[in-house]
Amino acid sequence: DLPPVPRIAAPIVAACALGVCASYAFARGVGEGVEPALFGQAALPFDRVGAGVLLGGLFGACIGLLSHGLVRAALRVDTQAAFQALVIGFGAKAAGAVLPWATLAYLPAAQGLGDGATYLIAYAAVVLVVLGAGIFDNLHLSNEIALDAMEHGAAERPSASDRGGRGSSGSPQPSGSSDALESVS
Repeated sequence: DLPPVPRIAAPIVAACALGVCASYAFARGVGEGVEPALFGQAALPFDRVGAGVLLGGLFGACIGLLSHGLVRAALRVDTQAAFQALVIGFGAKAAGAVLPWATLAYLPAAQGLGDGATYLIAYAAVVLVVLGAGIFDNLHLSNEIALDAMEHGAAERPSASDRGGRGSSGSPQPSGSSDALESVS
């Protein structure tokens, strides 16, 4: 028997990571001699570095949770759909890293909003933390799905004599389906 996979809720981890980023941004903003970041005519309560960290944390948490949610929903349907959702999530994470960073670094109107380098660092850190929690969360879900499929498959599975004796061991041969959960039984 394998030990149970720990259940780590990715939304809670994302909220905690975002809270750390916000705490850093606001703590940095109360320092002496810090020039506040500008949002239009209003000054934000933190500097460009703090704004970059806050934006990176916010975008990282949102896109990380979006990707996690896509994979989690697709995992309930089919493993091939989960892989496709994983690829889509990777593309969303890459776009979430490059597009805002390029906007903050190269668009003059957005340069006062936040620092592009600190955005990228905070974004990557939060995405990695959410990704790690999401992996454990999805492993837990896939174990539940596999156990459920084995329990329901054992009750509905025909005996070896009803199967016609496929193969020398009497075990069914894979049907070529892309769904790994079907081949568990």
